[in-house]
Amino acid sequence: MTTRQTKHTVATFIFGLILAWQYPLLGQDTLFVHALGESTGDEVKIRWAPEDVLLWQYANRTGYLIERVTIKNQLGTRLTPEQRLASAKKWGPVLPYQAEEWQEMIDTSELAGMGAASLYGEDLAMQALSENPLVQTYQRSQMDQTRFGFGLLAADQDWNVAQAMGLALVDKQVDKGKTYLYTIYPAVPAQSFNVQAANLIVHATPIKSLPPPTGLQADFGDKMVFLEWDANSTQLYTSYWIEKSLDGGDQFVTVNSLPIIPSTQKDSRDLMVFYRDSLLENFQNVVYRIRGKTVFGSLSAPSDTISGYGKPKRFEASIGIHRIEEIEPKSLKIHWDFPKTLNQHLEGFDLYRARKKQGPFSKLNPTPLKAMDRSYTDTSPFSSGYYKVIAKDIYGHQYESYSSLGQLQDVTPPSAPIGLTGTLDKDGTVSLSWTPNPEEDLMGYRVFRSNQKDGFYNQVTSYFTRDTSYTHSVDMSTTTSKIFYKVIALDFRENYSEKSIFCEIKRPDLLPPIAPVMKQARPVEEGIVLSWISSTSPDILEHQIQRRKISDEDWNTIFKWPAVESNREYKDMESKRGQDYHYRVLAIDSTGNESYSKAVKVRQLDKGMRPGIENFQVRQVSDQTGIQLEWSYPPNPSLYQFIIYRGKVGEPLRTLHTLRLEDGTTAKRNSVATFGAYQYQDMRIKDNNTYTYQIIAKHRDGGQSPLSPSRSIQAK
Repeated sequence: MTTRQTKHTVATFIFGLILAWQYPLLGQDTLFVHALGESTGDEVKIRWAPEDVLLWQYANRTGYLIERVTIKNQLGTRLTPEQRLASAKKWGPVLPYQAEEWQEMIDTSELAGMGAASLYGEDLAMQALSENPLVQTYQRSQMDQTRFGFGLLAADQDWNVAQAMGLALVDKQVDKGKTYLYTIYPAVPAQSFNVQAANLIVHATPIKSLPPPTGLQADFGDKMVFLEWDANSTQLYTSYWIEKSLDGGDQFVTVNSLPIIPSTQKDSRDLMVFYRDSLLENFQNVVYRIRGKTVFGSLSAPSDTISGYGKPKRFEASIGIHRIEEIEPKSLKIHWDFPKTLNQHLEGFDLYRARKKQGPFSKLNPTPLKAMDRSYTDTSPFSSGYYKVIAKDIYGHQYESYSSLGQLQDVTPPSAPIGLTGTLDKDGTVSLSWTPNPEEDLMGYRVFRSNQKDGFYNQVTSYFTRDTSYTHSVDMSTTTSKIFYKVIALDFRENYSEKSIFCEIKRPDLLPPIAPVMKQARPVEEGIVLSWISSTSPDILEHQIQRRKISDEDWNTIFKWPAVESNREYKDMESKRGQDYHYRVLAIDSTGNESYSKAVKVRQLDKGMRPGIENFQVRQVSDQTGIQLEWSYPPNPSLYQFIIYRGKVGEPLRTLHTLRLEDGTTAKRNSVATFGAYQYQDMRIKDNNTYTYQIIAKHRDGGQSPLSPSRSIQAK
């Protein structure tokens, strides 16, 4: 870790520690010391801080020990353990100044007074909330936390105060280019808690210049300026110092006597810094810049400068348009009021015009109107428009009037709107749109509705709409199948146009079709035969047959047909034997409304017949010790066993062997079974006898195959 990296990490941590000093340590056995360092090449500055008030109070009594070993030489080569041990140095115990040693510093530094008070100051008077010892203990704990917080705050803002509080050390016995390891810990081991020492690696090379603060802004007012800048981009600095120049930036002096500390804005994580500076007089150019200061007392490079000057505050004056008149055809004269006693402070007036009250406004006068003017004639006004006037004083302040309506005489109504169209969705929302009118003085539109094309049209809009579209909701429970709309246009003189041509909107069909009827679901050998009565609604689009297993929730469509086809029966060939099913008929109309028949339950017939034995062959094995039977059978999860029958010529067939599949049972000796193909070897034979064989397959559900074809062979 480089010096710069260490500096960034620990400085940020200590600053965060100071902000969180009020939170006491709870249930923690190990207390930490944290440190950071800075090198100029000829010396190393070290700053440390205890993590908790308990460790702070303890180390204030015992002091700290600082040990140093060299870990790399100037060439960057790591030292051996023996060389490191030989290079060791130790300082300490480092203790805070005694109370009498602080006096000289206190006389010149308020931060020194804060640091001394945290160590030796009398307790702040606190009203006793109770004589209960627990309450008194809590009060004492809060007071200790306050001392701890203010002490670390003072140490972070002033390097000399940090040294006086026993929290800083300057190592001047360093060799440029070497790398050192510093360890800081209390001089006397604590008995009641553990302490984790601080370990700090510092490379003894000159530090680079510190980055300047950024984001400086200034808001100048009456003999004052409000400065603001960003502390987020470079969180190296625990305080900031403001410099001011009155000679254009040649020479700067420091403004603040106490450090300026960043603060977090409410409801924000941003660290911002603010400062208000007083100015001796207005209109004198002032230049500002900012420097950051680290915990080592090092100042950053100055920020970019910002300049400005104080200016008098706004006058207690208002401006307003009191009259707009049409003095001659197609011209409007605007009159306004503003105190004439302020003419000598005015730069002039500007007049603005817009078609709408909310703007956008554009300036009418190409050059500022004179300070003594209180009227202006618009020779090419809108038929209806809004005006406002803005006064500007010589100090940069503006005074803006409210907008006022100006209208030319007009008795000509707008043209009737055209292009009216509309839609109505299933939720009852009507959406209308039409073509914009061409008139410049158009104020808006009003919408009317009727349930009959030639009936009375009621106004839908509460006032008027400026848009060329309109949306509203209608009652969908009415029996009328259509709604009719018309629109009128009106100008700013409220001259009304004729109503537009009506727009006809058909109400959506929300009623489901008449439900179909499932007449019968009849199981047959090949499947299940369904018959039904289709829906009689005139707008039927499609019918569907749906099926589901008793154990399932979702329906599956197995057959569908358009309404123009008059299907009334369907055979489901995909059903499985012994399985229970529900069936229903679904009807869908042209608007997507659906209705269902009642569901019927049916089970596919199962007579117990299963597939037959295939490829049955018999042959005598090569060593002539037995007859081998071979056959195949379609895969089936319910297949259980095969029964092999044998008979001699002139004798009935008898059970020779039961061949169970490999399902955990024990098969007879010499039996072999593989998936799909099977064989059995009959070893109990006699020469010159003719044997006849047949096989039957048995299933766990009770079903069985037919007897296989017979196969005969003479044993030799």
